[in-house]
Amino acid sequence: MLKKIRICLFVCFSLIFSLLVVADEHDSAPTQVSLLYRIQPGDVLNISVWGEETMQYKELRVLPDGTLSYPLTGVIEVKGKTIGEVSQLIAEKLKVFIPEPNVNVMVHAAEGNLAYVIGKVTKSGPISLLQDTTVLQALSLSGPFDKFADKSAIKIIRLHGGQQELIKFDYDEVSKGDNLNSNIFLKPGDTIVVP
Repeated sequence: MLKKIRICLFVCFSLIFSLLVVADEHDSAPTQVSLLYRIQPGDVLNISVWGEETMQYKELRVLPDGTLSYPLTGVIEVKGKTIGEVSQLIAEKLKVFIPEPNVNVMVHAAEGNLAYVIGKVTKSGPISLLQDTTVLQALSLSGPFDKFADKSAIKIIRLHGGQQELIKFDYDEVSKGDNLNSNIFLKPGDTIVVP
């Protein structure tokens, strides 16, 4: 009986250890994003050229102006481009030095595509926009409203061409199925204010 208990404990500990190792590996893995994902300032990229050991660069951060420096290409504009477009752009510039370069670009961390929720919610702070996210979805990620929150006076502040735009959002209306046009898709840099 004691032998069976020891075997059972050994199997349980082995399973727990393997799950912890898998979780640890998952935390350090690149962010899984769609091929249609548009790169933003603040994102972190891994870029490599197949067969070129000296062209393997990890964790290159996109600068606030939307550019990135990569060897032999100089400064390149990557903001708003997909992973495929950036790969193609780098490959074109490298053709002068490397015949038929095979460039691989991966998003290590999508830190540039953030919106923010502030005010009377349980969890205020940044929200990653790894996929199309509406105001209602962002609010659901922020936890329940504070009991004093004015859900009918929520505002979205959006930077648009150097100007700030104010968009009104009435949670009570939208949750009833009314005024669904106000449940817009968020853009990087949007701030939802819950008064």
